[in-house]
Amino acid sequence: MELTDCELKGKILEKLVRFRKFMASYTQKRDAVKGMPPHFVHLGLSLIDDMVKDGILIEHKNRECVSINLEHIEEVNRLRELFLKKKFC
Repeated sequence: MELTDCELKGKILEKLVRFRKFMASYTQKRDAVKGMPPHFVHLGLSLIDDMVKDGILIEHKNRECVSINLEHIEEVNRLRELFLKKKFC
């Protein structure tokens, strides 16, 4: 299954939502991409940095950890839906 950048962002956000990583509850960036195929890990980490720049994710602990910014929950849900449509179709 080949995923676009938006769908990969949705995959990362789906994992963070499943583990309830909102605002003050955060996880390490490496854990957010854990379980992805090895060739997607580096791309996933760069997409996390892009989502931080867009304001979708918030960085914690000297930029090593991230959580979902609730101010951008509509964008989070849109990206998750793109991934879930691809996953279940």
